[in-house]
Amino acid sequence: MQKHWIMPWLLVFIVIISMTSPNAKAQITSTGESQLTLDLSQVPTAYHAAFWKMLHWFEQQPRQNSKQIAYGISSFEEHGDWAFASFAAFDQEAKYYRGESYSVILKYDGSWLAVMNLMPEFAEIVHALPANLISDQSRQILLHLNKSIPNAPQATLKFPWNNGQNWMLTQGWHYEVMYLSQAVDFAPATNSADKQILSAHAGTVTQICNGPLSHGVRLQASDGTQTGYIHIQAGTLNVQLNQSIPQGYLLGSTVEGNGSDNCGTWYGAHIHLELQSQSVTLDGWTANSSNIWTSGSGAIKGINDWFGSTNQQGVIRGYIDEPAPNSSVKDTIQVRGWAKIDSASIREIQIYARLNTANHTFEHIANATYGDYRSDPGIEGPYGWHWNWDTRKYGNGASEIRVKAITNSGQEQWLPSSANQNSTTTINLTLQNPVHPCFKPLYRYFHPASLRHTYTSNWAELGFGDVHWNYEHIEGYITQTAGCHMPNASALYRVAHTSIIPKHLLVDTYERNVLIASGNYHDEGILGYFAQQSQSQYATRQLYRLYHSGRNDHFYTTSGTEVNAAIASGYQQETFHGYLFDLVNTAPNKPTTSSPGQNTVVHNPSVQLTWNDPGDPDNYPANYRDYQVEIKAAVGGWVQTRPWNHDATWTLTLPQSGVYYWKVMAGDGMTGSIWSDFMTFTLNQLPNSPTLISPVNNSQQASTTLNLRWQDTGDPDNYPRATRNYWPALWKSDQSWSLYPGWQDAASWSVTVPEPGQYCWRMYSGDGLTPSLPSETRCILVNNGQFKLFVPLARR
Repeated sequence: MQKHWIMPWLLVFIVIISMTSPNAKAQITSTGESQLTLDLSQVPTAYHAAFWKMLHWFEQQPRQNSKQIAYGISSFEEHGDWAFASFAAFDQEAKYYRGESYSVILKYDGSWLAVMNLMPEFAEIVHALPANLISDQSRQILLHLNKSIPNAPQATLKFPWNNGQNWMLTQGWHYEVMYLSQAVDFAPATNSADKQILSAHAGTVTQICNGPLSHGVRLQASDGTQTGYIHIQAGTLNVQLNQSIPQGYLLGSTVEGNGSDNCGTWYGAHIHLELQSQSVTLDGWTANSSNIWTSGSGAIKGINDWFGSTNQQGVIRGYIDEPAPNSSVKDTIQVRGWAKIDSASIREIQIYARLNTANHTFEHIANATYGDYRSDPGIEGPYGWHWNWDTRKYGNGASEIRVKAITNSGQEQWLPSSANQNSTTTINLTLQNPVHPCFKPLYRYFHPASLRHTYTSNWAELGFGDVHWNYEHIEGYITQTAGCHMPNASALYRVAHTSIIPKHLLVDTYERNVLIASGNYHDEGILGYFAQQSQSQYATRQLYRLYHSGRNDHFYTTSGTEVNAAIASGYQQETFHGYLFDLVNTAPNKPTTSSPGQNTVVHNPSVQLTWNDPGDPDNYPANYRDYQVEIKAAVGGWVQTRPWNHDATWTLTLPQSGVYYWKVMAGDGMTGSIWSDFMTFTLNQLPNSPTLISPVNNSQQASTTLNLRWQDTGDPDNYPRATRNYWPALWKSDQSWSLYPGWQDAASWSVTVPEPGQYCWRMYSGDGLTPSLPSETRCILVNNGQFKLFVPLARR
């Protein structure tokens, strides 16, 4: 049963109109075969001509039903040069609007023009709507309205419950509806655990009713087919307004018991299914107005009969992209991939792991973050997932991981690797983190059946957990030998009760001997070494021991918060004195820089910084180094830092000429070294080589006094000064004489050579710091007044 509820105009179809002012009657009728009539009694006459033209276009469109149809305006609004309307098929006897409804937008541009949502130009006029008249959300609703006649051939409908389920038709056609013109009720078997409601067809969610106890959903297909689903349990709704969903999409579950709210009244679990026509066909069963349902084979059913469905939720698709199968991993890695289901939503992605041995089970170790955007063909959208896995929190060795996708309806699927899409869903990995030369973890596990704990320093014993034990975390660190890290550390034993299984104790040498002598415990060996007194210089922290008499459990922790929580839950603190170590990591050595060297000058703004691996005393937690680099200009405030990276070089482009300082730090994944010493270098681009002007090359002159001239050609950076000085070089071609007078500011030089002969010269520019490359070389023949004309050989 269902209460009537009036829809807002925007969620019905809308029409936009442009203006004329003809004489028109309050009712207009098309002239075609269908004789469509539109009641305009509530619309000003200025708009009637526009409606008549629109109705004439509407009448020409193909439709299944060609009988006379009367339509009425269900809403009309005027906004200056725009107007909005919706009209629907009107049932004269029942006095309400039926499921066939349309939207109209009217626009004034010298005359009124009416465009309904079926017309090709509807989208264009929706885009033209002023922002002050329509929200972005409403504009999107209009753009997604159906583009075909609802009375045209419709989508194939299926009963809205899962394949294999039988639901009973408990109430025939009735008219207490929320969305459409009529409805029927179907109920699941009273002992059925599956009360999920699926979409009967694909479409867009156009309306949602939210009540304190229940929900209602209206769904519209692209061809105009509409269905309504009422009495969905509050809290189970799985769709949102304007969401496009496929057939078989999970909408929610039926509300149970008896109740009533603003979305309806119900007696027992059932779906109130609203439909547009009493001649509807679902899963091959066609109804009529007398509640007789006939199958394609001629079988007949009615009220109180059971109906089966072929509807079903889609298959979960997805892959694990990383890590690759059979790879070795260390440090923090990213486990990532994608998962998608067409008929529901992914609720969570679960990560499972186990040691690669037959006696260990897969344990749920984490949930991935879901919703990463993917642009892959066919899966574009927020279907990616990832989890950053710090493998250092676990032990080394051959391991396996699996990934499970779970939908909102509880459907589950193990995902395969994308490297081999037909392979098993198990990915083999080898965890290969560097082993600390001194420390080893103390792993803590929990036994749910007995509510007891156990501890081990051997990862291979329990790994990620097994059928009995759940892995919790690393409680702290112990040393591998008595003299490692702290002199004279004490042995930490694990003893097991001979009859109470499982029950373990961590004890020192004295308590171990007492327990063994009692005959109630047997020795399981030394786990490692710990401190029996607090030793701040060795980074110790107390290991508390608590006892729960009801569980006969001894519980160990280094957390004060856990101590308080345990006491509140019935544990009593004992006097066991023990101290675990914090993981002590020796920092890498200080790196040494290589180039640019100290106080060097570089001439290219693209500079490569290089340095040397300094080594690490313990090679832990990584057996390689990564580096952080900082470089800054001496003036101007420019600073740039490269984040941690394995490369021992960094190429960057400097912003300007000048002096720079740079330093580097080495890291091992946990601790950084001290910074290297600052290295200083200067970027100074070379001045351009000067252009020689006179004398020209291979010229002759009688005088031994030479007047040399050249021209400044600039400097790319004008650093460290904006003007150039010059260094001439002059020499006799037989190398018997030369002259280099030093830097001068003038762009000319008068010099007397000692004797006739051939002399050559060239020039350098300087910027106060660096000389340019040499200019061209020119030569002059000085013959002391005795010219010798050169005659080409061909003319002799």
